[in-house]
Amino acid sequence: MNNFGLPHANRFPQLDLYTDGDEAFKLVLINLMLENLDELKIALQASHAQQDVGIFAKAVHKAKTTLSILDDTDLCQSADEMKQQVNKPENWMPFFRLCDRMKERLMEEKTDQQYVLDKKASGY
Repeated sequence: MNNFGLPHANRFPQLDLYTDGDEAFKLVLINLMLENLDELKIALQASHAQQDVGIFAKAVHKAKTTLSILDDTDLCQSADEMKQQVNKPENWMPFFRLCDRMKERLMEEKTDQQYVLDKKASGY
């Protein structure tokens, strides 16, 4: 359900499968995914600053489950491509935009999940 009590489009079917209908667990995972997306952006900048591609490669590896659950081909492909673009900050903007767009979608899902949990807690 969305904030208006209407069913919303299933934004992340893999997340629903992974959490097996547990709204509280889904909320926890959404928060972790939001952190992972921020960490990817920070790691890319740190890799460039320290001239160490390994920093970003480790962040991508850590975020692999998040990327898999989000099931966004463009974001996954862009994360892989950024491993070769660490020293070319002028090429980062599309990756940052994809991360930010995904974060917006996750925040919408988080709002919906919190609504569902609040509604259940109040007895509806």
